[in-house]
Amino acid sequence: MEETVDHAVGFVIKAKPGQRVEKGQPLATIHARTAEGIGTGRSALDEAIRIGEESVSVLPLISHRITARGVEDLSVSA
Repeated sequence: MEETVDHAVGFVIKAKPGQRVEKGQPLATIHARTAEGIGTGRSALDEAIRIGEESVSVLPLISHRITARGVEDLSVSA
């Protein structure tokens, strides 16, 4: 089974991890071709986004590098 990537669908995340937000402030925009796609995107975001008062530790954007020599953990200080 071959699947194609639809470049017209996806998310634009407006709020960064740990950023203070106000009630009613958009956190993300869902781009979808159908109402079902919007529902699927909303479900995914509902699982991924947590809102609370506690501070969070932000994960690095890039944690590992894969090369011909293997996997390099970039979170380890040199």
